[in-house]
Formats: sequence, structure tokens, C-alpha cells
Amino acid sequence: MKVNNPGKKDLDQLVMLEQETFPEAEAYSGELMAELFLYKEDEWKECLSRMGFFLGKYIYIIDAYEDIEKDLKKGNYNPFKEIYKNEDFDNFVERILTMMISECAREFENLPIIEDVDILRNILYSGVWAKFKAIRNKRRQVEEEKND
Repeated sequence: MKVNNPGKKDLDQLVMLEQETFPEAEAYSGELMAELFLYKEDEWKECLSRMGFFLGKYIYIIDAYEDIEKDLKKGNYNPFKEIYKNEDFDNFVERILTMMISECAREFENLPIIEDVDILRNILYSGVWAKFKAIRNKRRQVEEEKND
């Protein structure tokens, strides 16, 4: 499924896919981001597209991870609704996110970026994990409060 010129109808398509199946919705989210990374046709097209694809999947997954409790309370779709109570849920999500951001970073390192490369590396190698850890810690704190 290829996305061209992502816009509102594409986001509507993503919502529809979410109601059907997680892998398709996750991939579609990646394809939306891949299209956004392709600002021109050049020798870096494939690299930028793959970087955007995996970053889009990462964003989709971390958003679902962050919103799981809220989505369940509101009756909204969340791909993790069947497994979020599993003991290893946080580790499972972390492994998936690691795969996505690793692929994204691999493509990033192939690009001839000179300006702001340190800032971008900081985001890819540290910032994304700071966000994950903040969400995980918040989830654990809520769980502890429920158990008290």
C-alpha cells in the first residue's frame, strides 16, 4: 500500500485500518512518514524513505504504548489491548521500538548530513529512549498507586 501526498484522507485511512489490523495500520503509519521524508527525487530517496518508514512505525507504536490505559477507558482502538497486562509488556514494546529505531538510525547514518548532525544523533540515540523511559516510569507509578 503506497501513500502519495499524505493528507487528511490518509489519516482517515489510518483510523480505518486501526480498526481492522495492527500490522497494516502500523505499516501505513510508516508509509505516511516515508512520504513526508521524500522532499525530492534524488540519490537519497530510498534511504530517506526507509528512515521515515521506520520512524513512522516507531511513532505509531510509542503512541499506542503511551495511550493504552486511556484508550481502554474510552473504548478506543489500541493494538496492545490484548497484551498490555502481560508481565513482560514493557520489555516487549521496548524490543519492538528498538528494532524500529535501529533501522531508522541505520538509514540516518548513511545520509551525508553535516549540519546539526550531533543534535539529530542525540534525538535518535537518546531522545527517543528518554521519551520511552518517561512513559514506562509513568505507567509503573500508576500501577504502584493502584496496588497501594
